[in-house]
Amino acid sequence: VTSNRPSLRFFTVIALVFARDHRPRPAALWVLDSPPGRVPAGERRIEAVFDLVDRLRMPVRERAEVARAFSGAGHDAAFASWMTTNLRPVEGGFAWTFDPVAAREMIGSYFEWDLWPFVEASPTGLDLHFVRGGASDRWSDEELARLERAPVARHVLPGAGHLLHADDPSGLLAILEANGF
Repeated sequence: VTSNRPSLRFFTVIALVFARDHRPRPAALWVLDSPPGRVPAGERRIEAVFDLVDRLRMPVRERAEVARAFSGAGHDAAFASWMTTNLRPVEGGFAWTFDPVAAREMIGSYFEWDLWPFVEASPTGLDLHFVRGGASDRWSDEELARLERAPVARHVLPGAGHLLHADDPSGLLAILEANGF
């Protein structure tokens, strides 16, 4: 199960590369609101996220400081709240669970991967599902057209944005359960 949230898109890349390159393949792969193609440099919203991560002085006294910083920078409340899950207790408060410099470098390299050819090739022995939010802003018209032509199972949660698990958890669970997950 993967996502295209700026700091999590790499799970899509990892999962699809693993399914493409390793045998035996996993029986099924579920991609959650994440186009499998390259992300052009001008569309990499993660840079603004890492700029804010760099400006936040760690440790913070409470998780809410991080949520307020991200909300104040224009990020939606769900994302701001999610960023607080990336904190660990340390002396004096909370600090990032990840190395921001290494994470920025790693994520940048993942944006260069284009796994559309694998998705469109009808991978043998892989039950490939894409679930997207009907109100998600992660898919271009071209990507939606490619997804429609791809030999994969497609599912849409009409009222959900990008954070499917937060926007419509019961709908996501119903899709997964209806498909044997």
